[in-house]
Amino acid sequence: MTKSILTSLLLIAIGTTTLLGQNRAKFKHKLSQSAIDKAGFSLYNGKEKIKIGGTNKLRCVIKLDSKGNILVDFWQISSGAGFNRKWMFWKEAVAELDPYKGQKEYVNSETVFDIENLPKLKDERNKIGDPTKVLCIPFSGLTFGIATLPFRLRGEQDISSTEKSKKTVSSPRPDVAITGGWTFGKSVITNRSIINYSATFGAFVGLTGAEIKDGVVKSGTELYGSKKTQTNPAMSYGINGTFARNNIGLVVALGFDNSMGSYSNDWIYQNKPWIGIGLSASLGIF
Repeated sequence: MTKSILTSLLLIAIGTTTLLGQNRAKFKHKLSQSAIDKAGFSLYNGKEKIKIGGTNKLRCVIKLDSKGNILVDFWQISSGAGFNRKWMFWKEAVAELDPYKGQKEYVNSETVFDIENLPKLKDERNKIGDPTKVLCIPFSGLTFGIATLPFRLRGEQDISSTEKSKKTVSSPRPDVAITGGWTFGKSVITNRSIINYSATFGAFVGLTGAEIKDGVVKSGTELYGSKKTQTNPAMSYGINGTFARNNIGLVVALGFDNSMGSYSNDWIYQNKPWIGIGLSASLGIF
């Protein structure tokens, strides 16, 4: 019994979620002057030291080059009047989107941009005896992709008024799903590496198979055919969360299967919840 349980858990851990392809949209770090100062860094554009004005958190992508320089690729800073997005569906009207426009000491819409010489974050470390400084910057983005969810832990279900099915780990075929969710987290940055800790919460929907056979249909159901078994097409749907360090993460999924075809209403797992806990290897921007 114990061996069976351990085997089931191992199968779940290995294969619950395998991403066949993944991408991220609107990925951005949110860089503020207070975070730069707190970590003891300085921001340079070429040889000139510049700052981020006020309490602004400017959207950007932070990355390392081959020499260990911390590069900052800022998103567009709009100028003129308009709306400043405060949250997903909440915009605040402002008279000036770029109050620091034209001020050379601050990052603004007129700051010179050179893709070959991006602004750099420097820790001002110039002696071996100086400690390595660490910069922690939040980030967010949309994550979407294609995945397979091969192992499902299903709970007990009623076969009749006096009989229940046993808990089981199933592996339906075929199985493919479209996934999407909102990712947020924190980048821990030094001149040696960028380590990203993230959480992604979203949903999935896809196609799978529902195996119709004795033991998983309600009592009294008469199955036809010599083998008395068939596989119906089914829609798989649910929610999931991924907690990751760089490209490796722990996945928790809550899903449902909706069988389409003969005996679907007699299938004991029809629209009943199943749980998946496993590993994710992502192919995203980091």
